[in-house]
Amino acid sequence: MWKVKPPVVFPLETRYRPILESLVPPDPMSQFHLRRGSPDEEFPDLCRNSTWMGRILTRDMYRRQFNRCTHSGVIFDDVIRPGLEEP
Repeated sequence: MWKVKPPVVFPLETRYRPILESLVPPDPMSQFHLRRGSPDEEFPDLCRNSTWMGRILTRDMYRRQFNRCTHSGVIFDDVIRPGLEEP
């Protein structure tokens, strides 16, 4: 019969966790305080868009990129805007 080992306890992990978490750089999106809806609500209407972006961009791809931004505050919607303005 198999015996289950008890979980390994790392006392140094609990002691140094706040220090390690403080070394992680902050998420750039948290600086801008944007009020946005969910990715499903914000997904653009691509029915009349004949650009390559309109053919390739899917709802899943948009969901994956929705919360990403650069350090200067450029979000994914800013990147795809030229493809949406010129259908």
